[in-house]
Amino acid sequence: MEAKAQRRLSKGKLREGAEQLALDGIVNGPHRRVLCGTSLEECLFMTVDIDTRDERNIAPQSVGVNPGPVLPPDPATDDDALYRLARSSMLIYLALLSNGEHASVVPLGGAVDPRRAQARRRPSPVTLIESDQSSASLRSRLVDLPQRSAELAAQVGVDMLTAELPGAGISVGMSRRLYAACQSLIDTETALAERADSEAEQEYEDSMARRLADDALSAGITTARPSTSPPRWERTEPEVQNWWRLSSYRRLTQQHRRDLLAAARIGFEEGSDTDWRSLVDREPPVRLGRPQQLESATADTYLAIDPGIVI
Repeated sequence: MEAKAQRRLSKGKLREGAEQLALDGIVNGPHRRVLCGTSLEECLFMTVDIDTRDERNIAPQSVGVNPGPVLPPDPATDDDALYRLARSSMLIYLALLSNGEHASVVPLGGAVDPRRAQARRRPSPVTLIESDQSSASLRSRLVDLPQRSAELAAQVGVDMLTAELPGAGISVGMSRRLYAACQSLIDTETALAERADSEAEQEYEDSMARRLADDALSAGITTARPSTSPPRWERTEPEVQNWWRLSSYRRLTQQHRRDLLAAARIGFEEGSDTDWRSLVDREPPVRLGRPQQLESATADTYLAIDPGIVI
């Protein structure tokens, strides 16, 4: 697989990726070549090109036996999986936070969770909502109920807080338990980031003092400390500042990994039994999907796109 991205993706850049995939000897044995391209202007879109020309030469006996669907670790029971899920979903959380006044709750059927009995044989954790009977049945039952998110607590299914990304033709969302996990995790990460800023400033100044002292000694100057004080943190180059911040933050996250895992787990468990009013300080309205959008979901995340942006 090769991926190319530009602010405005050109055919030349895609051709460059295709030429890289065309090199011989990259992968031995039967394989498929996939070229992905992402562009930001005029709208956000992605292209996927799959080269199937060599598949006719693959002997049937050379293809491995598919042992069946293998689902990833369950965040409900695996702390590392939950932490990775919350970290990877943080941009969705921030999008929902910034669009809080326009966010709404979308109800989904129980089949979006592939670990439930009726969905165990599915090969993917992703559910396409337009072909999901459990979501259609749930939404038909909710038509005559008051359109409040609190009413969903008595229904069988998953309720996702969703918001549209302005100008993108995309809506994103997440479950209550994942939203609460991100909310708890970001508080802990923010505290570590603030501490990293403070420690990085001191580490940088100490490093500059040692470097200036070493330079002075190598030049034959006997004083052990330079006559001028090290440059202040605010006057250093942004790249240097960011390097020290990132270095300090990575060290702190390794040292406090247990705290980060615990924060995500606490939020996740509490969110399962918390209503949306308590999480977002308002009662978000219920929206029974939009016919013009293509919806998909996992047990904890939601994505809907306008068909017009699919090329």
